[in-house]
Amino acid sequence: MCTRPWTRGLSIRSLFIVKAMAKVLGLAVGLAACNQVLGIGDAPRFTFEEPSTGGFGGAGGSGGDGGAPGGEDPRGPCAQPPECSPVDSRCVALTDNANRTTMGWRIMQANVTRPRTFETGAANLESVLLDNAVLPNLPDCRLNHAGFLNIIVEVDIVNGTGRAGVARPVPDPRNGYAFIQDEVLPANSDGSGQLLNINPVNFTGSLEAGILDASSFDSVFLPVFLDQEGANYVMLPLRGVRFFDVNVSDDFNCIGAYDEFNLDPNFNCEARENQRPFIPGGQVQAYILLEEADDYVLEFPGGVDETLCATLARGIGGPFTENNMGTRRCKRDGNGMIELPGDWCAATNGPQTSDCRDAMEFRFSFAASAVEILN
Repeated sequence: MCTRPWTRGLSIRSLFIVKAMAKVLGLAVGLAACNQVLGIGDAPRFTFEEPSTGGFGGAGGSGGDGGAPGGEDPRGPCAQPPECSPVDSRCVALTDNANRTTMGWRIMQANVTRPRTFETGAANLESVLLDNAVLPNLPDCRLNHAGFLNIIVEVDIVNGTGRAGVARPVPDPRNGYAFIQDEVLPANSDGSGQLLNINPVNFTGSLEAGILDASSFDSVFLPVFLDQEGANYVMLPLRGVRFFDVNVSDDFNCIGAYDEFNLDPNFNCEARENQRPFIPGGQVQAYILLEEADDYVLEFPGGVDETLCATLARGIGGPFTENNMGTRRCKRDGNGMIELPGDWCAATNGPQTSDCRDAMEFRFSFAASAVEILN
């Protein structure tokens, strides 16, 4: 648990970031922290299948909207109230994709399993930060989170194309999201680092029998915003990103589902410890190049800065060091090579080998809901 004494002695900018993180985390204080930018039935009945190939043509859908098991009440005890959304869905859809040829979704929840530092449920601020940033800010839907990280995806089923990117934080998600595009931001929100061109990533793929299959993205830099204004952020550089096992509902509104049957109405239907508000319906796999991660700096309470690489190392008890500027970085050997042993090989985009371990796998399952894409 963080306490207010952590804020003593901070610069004005650092204190601002700490307060922004506190809003993200709902705590007294919190972690402060592209090329192209991704910035990409009842719940248990979602089945994952190998993606098919071909154009985005065709409706269909093997996922379905779900339903109550065993002939029970068709809606669970934590079904969303009417004031949540005008769309009747199993996933808190904020618009209706049915009968559209171009449709959009926002990732509402990401269950991170790799790397360990960001693993969902881990007892560290990095994990809590990412989780609360992805979960939406929809009080009428009993989803009281930050919602600063808006990963949105749009698919054109006629032309077999799509876009994935990030939108800035919005005051009301019901009004839709706009891709950040044609903007230039420094790698670090203090103005330092490489200037990055921020645009959505284009892809091709198919949507057949309810399975979304999308081509991979070579370079995806994910800005994790820390405040409603989007002025402060941490860049998460991802490579070799691919969506897979993505199951779309019959009405195209849901990837996964809101867990209305298992959340507790006596707890205001909010997720309790070891619970998640959504059931995932798709997966994302990517990797973080360690050399690249050592260029992106995160600000921490107490005036301590460290690179993303050092954060990854610290999360698994790996080696890191501190330079004469007071910034923690990954420790290097006599040849200048990072000592942290990655679990991934960038050259093959596969698991580490004895002579290639220069990256960390980044993997998460996700749930997504229909939203309006404004541009």
